[in-house]
Amino acid sequence: MSVVDVIKTTITVTIAAVGWVVAHYFNTKRDKTLKRREIITKHLIDSYKILAYDIVHREYSVELVRKLELPLVELQLFGTKRQIELAQKLAYDMKKGGAVNMNDLINDLRAELRKELELEPVNEDIHFIRYKKIR
Repeated sequence: MSVVDVIKTTITVTIAAVGWVVAHYFNTKRDKTLKRREIITKHLIDSYKILAYDIVHREYSVELVRKLELPLVELQLFGTKRQIELAQKLAYDMKKGGAVNMNDLINDLRAELRKELELEPVNEDIHFIRYKKIR
């Protein structure tokens, strides 16, 4: 084997090794980003379901308020800046007592989730069906 062949082989092996290291770095970075998005999206979907199904337009009780604590905490951890502000405003309004409007928070959360899931945007308020049990 000549010196030229050794140099060619060394360069080829070096390029392959560097390529593998670079590809591994970017694959690891992509995997972390995807996992982070998956975790955040799951928590936001869970918060959305609790707010939209379990909380809105239900009669207030200790159990209901306790159920509201988790989505408010998760939104302040995983939500956008606007969602954090809306969650904090909701918590503040509940502390003060009186009427509480969750529509802004639910609509913002829905819009963000639809964007993340690449679904068509929806601008209307969510509509609920609630009924009272007949005795």
